[in-house]
Amino acid sequence: MGRTQQPQQAQGDGSHRTRAIIIVCAVVFAVLVAIGVRLGTWWHAYTVPPMAGRTIARASSDSTVTDDVSQWYSQWMGRQKEIGVAPQYQLRSVHVRDVQRLPGIASRYDESDGRNIYVQLDATVWARFASMQRVTDVPGCQTYGVESGINESCVFELEPQRDGYRIVQVMEPIVYQRLAHPEEFEKTEPDPTAPVLDGHNGYRLSQERLEVTYDGGTTWHEVPDGVERIVGGINANTTLWLEPSMYVITPRFTAFVGYDDGAHTAELIYSWDAGSTWLTSVVGTGVQAPSYISVVGDTIVAAYGYGVAAGSVGYAMAASTLSALRAHAEGVWRNVPMFMQYPSNLTIVGLVDDTTVLVGQTGSLHVSSDSGATWRALGIPKEPGLEDKLGYYPFDTPTRVWTENGTSYLAIGQGDDADYTLDGAIMEAVFSYDPADDTFAFVRERPAPAPTLAG
Repeated sequence: MGRTQQPQQAQGDGSHRTRAIIIVCAVVFAVLVAIGVRLGTWWHAYTVPPMAGRTIARASSDSTVTDDVSQWYSQWMGRQKEIGVAPQYQLRSVHVRDVQRLPGIASRYDESDGRNIYVQLDATVWARFASMQRVTDVPGCQTYGVESGINESCVFELEPQRDGYRIVQVMEPIVYQRLAHPEEFEKTEPDPTAPVLDGHNGYRLSQERLEVTYDGGTTWHEVPDGVERIVGGINANTTLWLEPSMYVITPRFTAFVGYDDGAHTAELIYSWDAGSTWLTSVVGTGVQAPSYISVVGDTIVAAYGYGVAAGSVGYAMAASTLSALRAHAEGVWRNVPMFMQYPSNLTIVGLVDDTTVLVGQTGSLHVSSDSGATWRALGIPKEPGLEDKLGYYPFDTPTRVWTENGTSYLAIGQGDDADYTLDGAIMEAVFSYDPADDTFAFVRERPAPAPTLAG
């Protein structure tokens, strides 16, 4: 009897242990699920806290204001590494490159009567999840992607206090320049520009109207409400010019992406008859932003501004065919998924063929060969030897895709910080692209398209 009970007891103990393990695993799983749900809710509601209004403590009794700002910024941005920060805003590293005190600004723009201090900080940050980052959407600082990370330039207006400084506001360097040197920016109207022509086809843009031509400028056809719908209004600092990737102008088909602010929609504004009549096709829900259009054969794609959280603007993309547009203006667009949801700061969307499309941002380039079903990162191609020659590489911003004599080409410009010139002209690099194996070959440098002042 005793020997019989021992195996039964051992079997019972094993059963209890199994149940205990199952219960523990279930509890751990439930806890992990609860944590995941809580984090998901937290991340969904997360917004990046503003720097304005915060206090910068003095690092030491003999520290300078630049020392104090550098230390505070490193600590502040270091918090973006924490798990409670939404993944698209999380950072893995922060490096302050330079901090300098700036001159005071004109008294009429400075309510402190000259007491406030201005400091510019330049830093590089690295997103923890680069494929979904929205660090460049954070307002206040100028941000732009580079191959090694994301560069930030921030100007802090600081109110001196007993033990430190209160951040009055954070602004982009260009905003500070406008306040510090108002005479350079106080224009009442934009500079007039010459018509932009590609052979016989082209456009001209003024404060009042957008017009197109198909005979080299002999006759002009106005785009209805073109300034308001396509440009989004004009002020004294507006450059009266459109990037080449923002329009298609031919006698057979002319098109721009515009916006109806009242209906909050993006729309294709187009003409089949060389500008004699104009039609509108709603592409999707949208908000005003620089928009891009590309046509190859019968296929057309458009990338347009899309409002996302906290008032920032991302991009959505849609595709259709010219045949469908000709048959019926509405309900002909399909959404095209991009490499991430609503990416920001696009600089180009360009078709290579009916199913292959390139999407570019400063510092990045992605391609899909199956109409957006899947995407892969290509990296920015480089002109051989140029970086060694200059000590830096200037071409980082994809600007245009086109096909000529059966070969696809990609132009890479310099973005907002263009400083590489030849004979006074800002340059861009042109590469051929082979979609069969995703390879680029450097072709040449050439002056980048740019507005020409009228006169």
